[in-house]
Amino acid sequence: MKINMKDIVAEKTEFSFTVPISEFQFSEQEAVLKEDVQVGVTLEKVRREVLLRGTMKTLLELECSRCLEHFSFPVSEDFQTILQPFSPSVTEEEVELAKEDLDIIIYQDDIIDLTEILREQILLSIPMISVCDPSCQGLCPQCGQNLNQKKCSCVQNTIDPRWHKLQDLAKKKQ
Repeated sequence: MKINMKDIVAEKTEFSFTVPISEFQFSEQEAVLKEDVQVGVTLEKVRREVLLRGTMKTLLELECSRCLEHFSFPVSEDFQTILQPFSPSVTEEEVELAKEDLDIIIYQDDIIDLTEILREQILLSIPMISVCDPSCQGLCPQCGQNLNQKKCSCVQNTIDPRWHKLQDLAKKKQ
């Protein structure tokens, strides 16, 4: 979705739109989009800068880190960023960014492409460790059985040999 800054005449402009799945490029390891992305944005002009505030909703398919089953993960995120026009006075040399500069996006030729901003927001919404259910029991470390579906007959009392000395110490203390 691209917005032409020349089309924004009011100080505050609102847009609502749907971005189809085909607009996004994700690898299967990153995310699998299951629904189009519903977006609402407000653009506020402040001198040369534009404050972009938005909300987005979609549905992802993720893989559970415990049981490796796929599950639906709803995404509903609010975001904001500052948009600044490209300034030719700034050279392309290496520039050290301050923390407050990380929320600034530079646009060129009066065109703002929201697709990359939305893609980043989707990736940021994915948890580091995705779990289908907080009570997910995962896979058996011996046989690989999904413990959510069926219990296995493996003995779970085995102790890592590296911790065996601590077990001996605990027995002596009793």
